[in-house]
Amino acid sequence: MFGKPKKVKFSKKEQKFIDKLNGLLNDNDVFESEKEYLQKAKTLFEAGTYFPNVVHRMEVTFRPLAVQQKLSPKMVSFYTEFPKILLATLPLGSNPTMLQGLPL
Repeated sequence: MFGKPKKVKFSKKEQKFIDKLNGLLNDNDVFESEKEYLQKAKTLFEAGTYFPNVVHRMEVTFRPLAVQQKLSPKMVSFYTEFPKILLATLPLGSNPTMLQGLPL
């Protein structure tokens, strides 16, 4: 009944994004506050939460810091990938404005 959790399968693009996220979690140049949010996102990915939803929530979470230019340089680079991965992972004809607008 409560066996091992299922291993979530990701597409190549999704896995590449998650690999970058994991790299940032281990990077000393990324702020600890950013790592806390990245870890929350990683947990949601591993739990099987809908991939585009998690990415959108990451975008919502990091947007105020990006606007205020308070992201670490490596997070700025990662943040600019959010719209691209959303477009690549949302099914054709989906409306990205319908995703959860909640922060992490």
